[in-house]
Parts: sequence; C-alpha cells; structure tokens
Amino acid sequence: GLVKGWALERASQRLAEAGSRDHCLNAGGDVRVRGAARPATDWTVGIRHPRHADALCAVVGGSDLAVATSGGCLASQYLAAWLMWSKAGEAATRDALTYAAPVGEKADYVERLLARVRPFMTPD
Repeated sequence: GLVKGWALERASQRLAEAGSRDHCLNAGGDVRVRGAARPATDWTVGIRHPRHADALCAVVGGSDLAVATSGGCLASQYLAAWLMWSKAGEAATRDALTYAAPVGEKADYVERLLARVRPFMTPD
C-alpha cells in the first residue's frame, strides 16, 4: 500500500544519492525502477492479472517508474481471509474478520473480503 510505495521511493532516492543511476526495487509487488535495465534499454514491469495468478494483464516500461504489480489481489486482508477460510471455514473467518473490521463498516468490510475469496474456496 502507501507505506511500501513511500519506502520504495525513499530507498530509490537514497540509492540515487549514493550514485546508483540504474536500479530496480521490488517490495511484495510494488516496484520502483530508475535508469536502465541495460545500456539504452528501459525497464519492463509485468502487471499481474487480478483473476489469473499465472497471467499478466499488462506490461509497462520506462526509466523512472513506480508500479503496483498485483493490484490488490495479494493485499494482506485478502490473503488473511483466504488462509483463515482454508484452515477454519467460512463461519470462523466471518467471526474473525468482523472482530478486526473497522468500526462503522464491519458488515460491508467482511462481505467485500468474503466475496473476493469465495470463488477460490470449497464449501464448508
């Protein structure tokens, strides 16, 4: 999210200040590139398809670029929901997510998470 992007930008700035003209940083799917992959060659970054883990939906290129490559499909709350459901079932997952959900939006938050992971789960 925002913190990873900020951290990558800061790291890239520090590398540039230290003399690194060409670098690629990856923090869990957030990518920051600067300079060239090879002399006179832009970096290329694949964007993961949100519904097909083994496919790309786009490829972007450039020499000064920041990209979120997974588009939220690997966001921690979705992984947590999937893992909990895999281990404890839907009802226990709903209870745990409701406990942790932001006050004032618990029902919507839980339904949104469960709706995203439900297609990948088998019924209890």
